[in-house]
Amino acid sequence: MSNTTTTKGAVKGTVAAAAGVAVLLGGAGTFALWNAEGAIGTASTATGSLTATFGDTVWTDDTPGAENAIPDIGAFVMVPGDVVVGTADVDVTAVGENLRIDTGLDYADGTLPDDVDVSVVLTDGADAEVTRLSGSNAGTTHDLTATVTLRFDESATGSMSQEVNLNAIAIDLQQVAPGAP
Repeated sequence: MSNTTTTKGAVKGTVAAAAGVAVLLGGAGTFALWNAEGAIGTASTATGSLTATFGDTVWTDDTPGAENAIPDIGAFVMVPGDVVVGTADVDVTAVGENLRIDTGLDYADGTLPDDVDVSVVLTDGADAEVTRLSGSNAGTTHDLTATVTLRFDESATGSMSQEVNLNAIAIDLQQVAPGAP
């Protein structure tokens, strides 16, 4: 007899559960979501780009009284008072309606000895200094010249036999927000 009671209880429980689900669904057979869609435009847009090509750097010894070309910068050894200048062509292409680019110099701490300073100036064809570039939808090409100057402090008493890692010094072109000062 215990099997009959258990089966009847299970059947009653199943029927009650089915009835509860039917009440919760409340006519699920007629449930529908309204839906519509449409295109937001008849064309497409694209993302811009920033590319730069850096030419070979030509180095000169610009120390007063010594102005000479440096055929192999790897063989040049700086002493206090030396000024070494490198120039290279930099072609920047900026594609984008609101693309603004700040220019600068990037190198990690420890790249240079304490008594050696480095600076960079980017100039356009008219030798005007360029600190900000812009792009356009068609692409804007900027033909620039980078001038990197290394100055070894003439009153330096330290920094002997230290490496000046030129590979770790880079011109930095960074996109900035269109409204940036």
